[in-house]
Amino acid sequence: MNVQRRIITMAIENNKIELLAPAGSMESLIAAINAGADAVYAGGGKFGARAFAENFDEKTMIKAIKMVHAAGKKLYLTVNTLLKQSEIENELASYIRPYYEAGLDAVLVQDMGVLKFLNEVFPGLELHASTQMSINMAEAVSFMPVTRIVPSRELSLDEIKTLRKSTDKEIECFAHGALCYSYSGRCMFSSLFGGRSGNRGMCAGSCRLRYEMVDNGKSIADGYLLSLKDMSTISLLPELMEAGINSLKLEGRMKGPSYAGGVARMYREAIDSILEKGRPLSREEIRDKERKLADLYNRGGFGTGYYKGIAETFTKRPNHYGVLAGRVTGIGKGFVKIKYEMDMGAHDVVEIRNKRGVSEYEYTLKDEIKKGSEVRANVLRGTHAEIGMEVYRTRNENFLKVINDSFVKDKISTAILLETKAVTGERLEIKACRKNDDKKDLLYAKVEGDIVEKASKQAVSEDRIRQALSKTGDTCFFVQEKEDIKVKASSDAFLPMSVLNDLRRKLLDELYEVLANADARLDDKKLIDSNLSHEELVSLISSQKKDEELSDKISERIMQLKEERARHDEVNECLKRELLECESGGDSSAKKITSFKRSFNSFKMRLFVALTKEQFLAAFESPGINECGIDMTDLDEDEIKELALKTHEKGKTFLVQLPAICKVKTYAFIEKEVKNLFSYIDGFIVCSNEEVTLLKEIMALVPYAEKKLILGRDLYTANSFAVDYYHRLGYGFHTVCEELSAEEIMQKGYNDEGYLTVYGRLPLMQTAGCVYKNYEGCLLSDKTNKTSRECNLASLLPVAQENEKAQFIKYNEGICFKIKPHCNLKKKGAVCANTIYDARLKDLSGNYADVKGTGCAGIRFDFTDENAKEVRDVLNRFFNGNAAVGNGKKFSGHFYTPVK
Repeated sequence: MNVQRRIITMAIENNKIELLAPAGSMESLIAAINAGADAVYAGGGKFGARAFAENFDEKTMIKAIKMVHAAGKKLYLTVNTLLKQSEIENELASYIRPYYEAGLDAVLVQDMGVLKFLNEVFPGLELHASTQMSINMAEAVSFMPVTRIVPSRELSLDEIKTLRKSTDKEIECFAHGALCYSYSGRCMFSSLFGGRSGNRGMCAGSCRLRYEMVDNGKSIADGYLLSLKDMSTISLLPELMEAGINSLKLEGRMKGPSYAGGVARMYREAIDSILEKGRPLSREEIRDKERKLADLYNRGGFGTGYYKGIAETFTKRPNHYGVLAGRVTGIGKGFVKIKYEMDMGAHDVVEIRNKRGVSEYEYTLKDEIKKGSEVRANVLRGTHAEIGMEVYRTRNENFLKVINDSFVKDKISTAILLETKAVTGERLEIKACRKNDDKKDLLYAKVEGDIVEKASKQAVSEDRIRQALSKTGDTCFFVQEKEDIKVKASSDAFLPMSVLNDLRRKLLDELYEVLANADARLDDKKLIDSNLSHEELVSLISSQKKDEELSDKISERIMQLKEERARHDEVNECLKRELLECESGGDSSAKKITSFKRSFNSFKMRLFVALTKEQFLAAFESPGINECGIDMTDLDEDEIKELALKTHEKGKTFLVQLPAICKVKTYAFIEKEVKNLFSYIDGFIVCSNEEVTLLKEIMALVPYAEKKLILGRDLYTANSFAVDYYHRLGYGFHTVCEELSAEEIMQKGYNDEGYLTVYGRLPLMQTAGCVYKNYEGCLLSDKTNKTSRECNLASLLPVAQENEKAQFIKYNEGICFKIKPHCNLKKKGAVCANTIYDARLKDLSGNYADVKGTGCAGIRFDFTDENAKEVRDVLNRFFNGNAAVGNGKKFSGHFYTPVK
C-alpha cells in the first residue's frame, strides 16, 4: 500500500472529522451550515475574542442554537477572554444561563477562573480550552475539566501527532484563515499601545502595521514585518486527518457570510472526497480550490502555517491581496492597456499596483473579458502607471454570486425523510425525521388524522400523496429525492388534499420543535401541557428542581467570593493604616524623605528577575532585595549553580524563571535541568500550564520538597477564581495580571500572595518566528552552535504608510519596540523564539502609596537590556529614594488606566 493510500485509510478509520466554521453574524452562521459545516462557533454580547464582529444578542443567540440543533449541527459559544472580578461575580452566570438552558453545546474558554466557575455551576456543559491558553502539550490540560483542546497554532504536524497520542481529549486545529504573529493569548501589544486588549476581544491588529527593523543603528528591513500569510491546508487534509484531529477550524468571524459559506464549501468538498470517495483531491482540484479561496481572501497567497515549518510573513500588504489577473502592456494619456491572464467577469474589481504592492488605481469591470485579451482602460489623470505593473482582481463577482445564491439565505436548509400510512379503517399517520440522522438516536415527529375512509369514486394515488408532502414551503426543511417519501396507502383510500396539507404543516412545525429543543436543559412551557404523562411530568419537575439547585449553587458561590473579597479588603485597610502611620509624624522634609527611603523595603517579598548574569550579579547585592530570580533560557547549568551559591551566601532566596513557551523539546530540557538543579533552587516562576504540571510531577518524586511556586505574568490571574484554580495545584503565589488597574487588583483579592511588577519592560509578544532569521539571517551557526555575534535587542520602529489614515497608536518620535532572540533555546535542543518588548519602562517608583494600597505583599523588578550600573541605579531609586536616569520612556502600564 503506498503512503498516500495508507494516510487516506487511516484518516477514514480514525474519525469522521468535524468541520467547524466561524459565525460572526446570523447570516454567516446560516451560510456556513448550508455550505456543509458540522458546527459553528459564535460570540454573544460579552466576553468573546472578537468584540468587533456583529455577534449575537441573547434572543438571537437562543434562536441560533435552536436553528443549528434543528439542522443536526452544533454551536459553540466563545467566552475566550479574561474576565475581571466584578464580571465573574455579577455577570457571567446570568449571561451563560439562558444559552445553557437552550442546549448550548460547549463554551470556549481562555480564563482559568471562568473555566473553574462554569465547571462548578453549569453541570454537563462541555468546556473547550481555547487557543488563547497557548496549549502546546497534553500536560497543560491534564488537570483541566475540558473535553476539547484547541492547541496553539504554532504546533507542527509532528507535535499534533504527539499531542494526539498523549490525550484522549478531542483536538481542534485551525485549518484556514488569518494567523497572529504572537502566540494567541500572549500578546499585550494592542493593550499597552491602545488600551484595547486582545485578551478582552478588542485586538487592534498591531501585527498588521508597518515597521522598520533597526539593528545597531542600521536599517535591516521595512514593511509589514509582523504580518503573516493566511493559512490554507486544503493540500494537507489527509495528513491532518491522519494525525487524529477531531475538528478542523476555519478562522474568520470578522468576515462576511460569503466568506464563511465559500470557505466552508471548499473544505466540505475536500473532506467528503476523502471520507466518502476514499481519495484526496487531485493537484488540479487543489489548485482550483486554492484559487477560489484566494479570491475570497488572502495575504500574498497562502502558506500552511506552522504545520510544515515556520509560518511565512508577507511584507507588502496586510489585507486582502487578491489574485494576479494581468499586467499593464501600454500607457497613454488618461488610459492604460492591460493584458489579462485569466477570464474576468462583469463587475469584478481590479487594482493596478506598483512594485511595493501599493494600489495606483482601482476600478470595476463593466463587461466580461476573456483570457489573453488586451483591453484599454481609462484612468484618472495623474495616475502613476508603468508598463509591466501587475493587475490584481480583489473581487470575483461571479464566484460571490454562486456562493450567495447557494448558501446565503434566510434559513438553514435541512433534508428530511417522510413516511405516511393511509390505510382505510385506520387513522391517517405521517412521520418525519432528518435524513442523515443516526438511527440509534433518531428524533422524529408524528401526527395523526381522522380515520381513512374508502373512496366512493377516485382513490388517492401514492404519487399524489408524495407531491403534497414534498411541498415544504417556507420552512427550513426540504425533500431531497422522491425516494425520501415512503407511502403506504390502500388502493381505495380517500384522502382530501386539504387534510394532508394541514397535517403536513403541523408535522413540520412539530418536527422543528422536537429537533430544536432536543438538547434543551429546561423547557418551562411543557409544564402547562395537559397531555403530559405522569413520568414526563415528574421528569420536568425534576429538571425544574435542578434549575432551582443551579440558582442556589450560583448564589452560594458568589457569596463565598464576596466573603473572600471582604477578607482581603480588611487586609488592605490594615495595610493602608500602616502606610499612613509610617508616613505621619510632622511636616519635616527629612522625615518624609526617610519614609520614602524605607517605603519599598516594607514589602514582604522583594523579587527581581534578570535575563543576564551581569544583571543578576548587580541586583542580588542590593540590601532591598530578598528574592533573586534568573531566567533559565539563556544560561547553562553551571552558570545557574554559580548564581545559586552566591545568592545563598547572602542568605537570600534563589528562584529560576522557566521559558515563556513550553513545547515538546522545551519540556525535555526543562525537565532535565530542573532535576539536575533541584537542590540548588529555592523556587520557580512558571510561565505555562505545561510547566505547572511538570513541576507538580517532579516535586511528587522528591519527598518533603518545599519550593516556592510563583505563577508568571502569562498565567493570567485576573480574578480570584483563577488564583483559586492554581491554589489547588499547589501554586501559592502569582504575578499580578498586567491588565488590571490598582482598583481592580484590590477587587481581585489574594494580594497577600501577589507580586506586583513595579519596574521593567513588559513583553508585548511571544513568537515562534524569529524576526532576525526572517530579515537578517539566523544568528546561530549550525556548524559551531555559537551565535555569530552578541544577541542584542534590535529595535522595531513603527512607520506610517503613504496615504495611510491615522492608526490607533499615535507614535511619538523615537518610540520603538525591542526584539529579544532566544538563540539559547535552540542550543538546548528546543526551537528558537523571540520576545518583543515594550521600549517604555513600567516604573512605579514614585507611586509607593498606591502600590502599597493594593495590598500586594510582593513587588517585582524585571531587567531586560539594562547594564549593571543601570540595574543598581534602579534598585537604589526604589529602596533609597535616589534619582537615576533611566534608559527608556517611563509609564505606569494599566495601573491607573483600566483596559477595555
